[in-house]
Amino acid sequence: MFEYKFVRVELRFFSGNPEWDYHEIIEKYALDGWRLVQIFAPGTGIYGSARYFEIIFERESQREKTAVEPVFIPDRATR
Repeated sequence: MFEYKFVRVELRFFSGNPEWDYHEIIEKYALDGWRLVQIFAPGTGIYGSARYFEIIFERESQREKTAVEPVFIPDRATR
């Protein structure tokens, strides 16, 4: 079983540069046993550029492995 961590990095409005050095973020989490899975940039803003991105990490869960209960994911029509 794995656990996941999502780190949101905001981008500066005018320059589009990240507010934090993502290299340092990745190295810091790697020291704690996290593995980089993906860097996700959501849909673009008004001027065609993303306002933030998320760095997704995973690692072996430290919790005891148990049976997984089904997760409810709402249908778009119910929102």
